[in-house]
Amino acid sequence: SLPGDSGSNTYKTEPEKGCLFKASKVQKLVQAMLDSYLDGASYNAASGSHLSQILSDMVKSKVKEISPPRYKLVCQVVVGQNRNQGLRVASRCLWDSQHDDFAVAMFQNHSLFTLVIVHGVYCE
Repeated sequence: SLPGDSGSNTYKTEPEKGCLFKASKVQKLVQAMLDSYLDGASYNAASGSHLSQILSDMVKSKVKEISPPRYKLVCQVVVGQNRNQGLRVASRCLWDSQHDDFAVAMFQNHSLFTLVIVHGVYCE
């Protein structure tokens, strides 16, 4: 909840005008975070899941700061060893395409790759 927001039901079925999840802004923020945090990082299988959790928590925290009220965030992070392999990630959502959106950011170096998907879903 934001300061002054009790989180109680407002019975609003859509966000206020101009208060949408801005995917391009979120993508730029997350990309900058990945570039900064993972610069010089090396893949380690033993700590890969921990790195995913750290990144997910960092991303959610920062994206919450710029997200409009009443948006729920879902953050998916994939971290893997870079061996020039292919990777396909799929996601399906049931949502209102006028108000909900998602952002994707990727990072890759000689040792690891990271994919972050952030979904912003409006909830009354």
